[in-house]
Amino acid sequence: MPRNSRLVLVALLLLAGCDKMTVGNRTERSGDVPVRVADSADENVSEVPEGVGAPMAWRVEDGAAFYGAANLPPEFALRCEPASRSILFERAGTGTALNLAAGGVGVSLGTRDLGNGRVQARTGMGDAVLDAMARPQSQITVSGGPQTFTIPGGVAIRRVVDFCRNPPAPPPPPVENAAAPANGMAPVAPPQPVPTATPSSGGQPR
Repeated sequence: MPRNSRLVLVALLLLAGCDKMTVGNRTERSGDVPVRVADSADENVSEVPEGVGAPMAWRVEDGAAFYGAANLPPEFALRCEPASRSILFERAGTGTALNLAAGGVGVSLGTRDLGNGRVQARTGMGDAVLDAMARPQSQITVSGGPQTFTIPGGVAIRRVVDFCRNPPAPPPPPVENAAAPANGMAPVAPPQPVPTATPSSGGQPR
């Protein structure tokens, strides 16, 4: 091969090498915009449940637990109803059934339309699905509405179930310092005895 041809070939190879650059473990052509992919191990990155488009988290307060994005109505909720010793479930959407499955245990509950884009269902404290949902690392599949999604169970569910099974004792009534009389009147002190005169030591007059 003539010397000039070899120089032209080397120059073409150098130009082809400059047309590509390596970013991380991927090769991108010059002019492409690199896209950062969030690592699942990054701090403060919440796992997005299947079928839901925003990061979710549990919030527990006063015998109730709410699962959803911050500052938005919860996608799923449950609370204790002590009077009937039952658990009420709520989810966003419509439908005549709320299906819950966790750890191989499932239940289908009839729903009541709350009129605000949400439905409610009820189950008794003896339902086996409650303990399945409350197990550590459990995954709960919620279906029966317009969306089917999976959310984490565990501690939040356990706190609501335990609250309903063992409700806190009511506070004791206030204790008064002294009991009032039955007739509402203060007791009257008895009268003090009147002292008698003491005779003098002198003799009697003659």
